[in-house]
Amino acid sequence: MKDGLGAMTATRFLQVENQLERLIDLQVGSSCQCCRRNRKILERSSLIAHLKDFEAKLILPTVLVVDDDVQVSELVAAVLKSEGFSVLRAQSGEEAVDLAQAHLDAINLLVTDIVMPGMDGVAAARKIQSLIPGLPAILMSGACNLSTLDAARPASYLQKPFTPAKLVKLVQGLAGTPRAA
Repeated sequence: MKDGLGAMTATRFLQVENQLERLIDLQVGSSCQCCRRNRKILERSSLIAHLKDFEAKLILPTVLVVDDDVQVSELVAAVLKSEGFSVLRAQSGEEAVDLAQAHLDAINLLVTDIVMPGMDGVAAARKIQSLIPGLPAILMSGACNLSTLDAARPASYLQKPFTPAKLVKLVQGLAGTPRAA
């Protein structure tokens, strides 16, 4: 089997749909064929149509990640993507508000650093939650005082540094887990 996102998607499709026995080949320009249980052969174009239909049914919770530290933002995004979440990233509170306005119906959770230049995470969370009522938020920080946390309620708090497992557990608790519709 070929490596890459298409092959992973096809494999996942095969596993989830459970109607195809094996993927013989998935390569651009090939005559990819899959054997069905009833031995009917699907041509590549038919497989792609099935994949598009399946992907359209997926529910991927979208998490808006905000941190002025690019390395932290990339790490959080990579962990969440590896767990099947869709991720939008911003490097400032202002950029996060702009992204939220552009994706009002898509964002299921906000994960933001508290201490950032310009608009801090608490102000960004309040503004974004006014645009998307009921949006859960996780505020992260390595240095935060109790008055800041009190002002940020009812948001959840994640102390930096944190483990990927702790991040995923908190995100799944607030945004749910990726699943098929």
